[in-house]
Amino acid sequence: MAESPKLHRFTIRITVNKEAYRKKILQTRKDLSAAFLTENSRGILSRLTETKAYKNAAAVYTYIGCRGEVLTEELLARCREDGKKTAVPCIEGDEMVFRYVSDETEWKRGALGIPEPVAAERASDEAPLFVVPGLVFTKQGERIGHGGGYYDRYMKTSDGVKCGIAFSFQIEDEIPVDAHDVPVDMVITEKEVHTRCVR
Repeated sequence: MAESPKLHRFTIRITVNKEAYRKKILQTRKDLSAAFLTENSRGILSRLTETKAYKNAAAVYTYIGCRGEVLTEELLARCREDGKKTAVPCIEGDEMVFRYVSDETEWKRGALGIPEPVAAERASDEAPLFVVPGLVFTKQGERIGHGGGYYDRYMKTSDGVKCGIAFSFQIEDEIPVDAHDVPVDMVITEKEVHTRCVR
């Protein structure tokens, strides 16, 4: 398996604000090779699809990986092979919603420059598996995102297991959190599965 990058690895005390974490991780992700992204993303998705949460899910709400994130195209394909409904996020004004996708989906560039489905049905499953991106996680499920708050607002009112996926260099022992931050139930890297609570 491709070795984790070391150039920008860091240890920051809890007193440092979220922006410092974001800056460091974004720089590290910018330097990742295509080989690292492909190989380690596959390792993460392999661990994900072996979890009880994935196997029990009728629907998987994931994201489109870009800009050094864990790649998810193979997860979408695997879900379809396994007969699971799939949905991805769309930014509509100040709201994030999920819309169903399939092999026939047409795509457009969304408000944040991320691909979004065109004219797709809004997803409405009772308890899907959420596959959640993030810049930094702890093993206990705490998360720092890009700062828009879209996932925190959505997850606050949504049932279903919430699974963060990230590369191992994105895991920290402690991070600053705010009252409105919503933790995930499990965090999966290319090396480990960290479980806080799985329903």
